[in-house]
Amino acid sequence: SGMTGFIAKPFKAEAAIQQIQALTGKQEKSAPPATPFPIPLADPAAAPFPGLAVENGLAVWKSAPIYRQYLSKFAHTYVDVVRDIREAERAKAASLAHKLKGAAGSLALEEVAALASEVDKRLRGEDDPTDGLVQLQAALDIALESIHRYVQGDATTGTVSSDAKTGL
Repeated sequence: SGMTGFIAKPFKAEAAIQQIQALTGKQEKSAPPATPFPIPLADPAAAPFPGLAVENGLAVWKSAPIYRQYLSKFAHTYVDVVRDIREAERAKAASLAHKLKGAAGSLALEEVAALASEVDKRLRGEDDPTDGLVQLQAALDIALESIHRYVQGDATTGTVSSDAKTGL
């Protein structure tokens, strides 16, 4: 009748499996579950795809074509989200920022997720989100460019893959 554990979003699949196994008795309870908290952000400018942690995304999605498909969907869905947040009333804007945080986190767009979380907190409180929205737009622009380059080309060679040619 009480809470015995939780899994924070965004989560790693391995951490979720370990937590579920521990709670269902399918694993020894002495084995520590993986931390559900996100790893500190790396320098996005040092990555081949700034703003997109491809290795982390592939660790979750397990399939490059599927990962590319959902990155493309994210780019199409969220291209104007900062404008939409600015134009919405405060509660709706907070909801949009929260939704962006979850979508970005699940796709390894770590900086976008972190900034969307900050904007969400500001909107739910009394703080002015304007500077956070400026930072969020800048991070989103970088991430969208990286998504475009990653979806169009192979992550290791820079060449266009067959699934990129078909739009996946």
